[in-house]
Amino acid sequence: MGLARLKDPRGWGASVAGGARDPEWRLAERPGERDLFVRGLGGDASAYREFLRGTAHALRGFIGRHARSDPDEVEALVQECLLAIHARRHTWQDGQPVAPWVEAIARYKIRTGRPAAAEAGPDRP
Repeated sequence: MGLARLKDPRGWGASVAGGARDPEWRLAERPGERDLFVRGLGGDASAYREFLRGTAHALRGFIGRHARSDPDEVEALVQECLLAIHARRHTWQDGQPVAPWVEAIARYKIRTGRPAAAEAGPDRP
């Protein structure tokens, strides 16, 4: 399945405005992002913290524009993305840009719907 054929995560049934080729639907590479991430992978906690802080900010805008309007849902999805980025950091390929990798994780989280915590509910672990 190509990203250009991704259905609108809001459930409206239409393809998202231009899909993966539409610059409005892309997560832009931020200056220094790759360097911070690589340094973080190498054990620099300060660089990794700064990478996650900047990524969280970018994800809030990305998710808010394309998936959710409720600020609590946006924040919950941002946190899910950050957890997935941390858990899957070993899958990033050295030498590749970071933004498309982060975007793929965010798209997956948007497509799969509600964050895991919301699915669990108060009576379910």
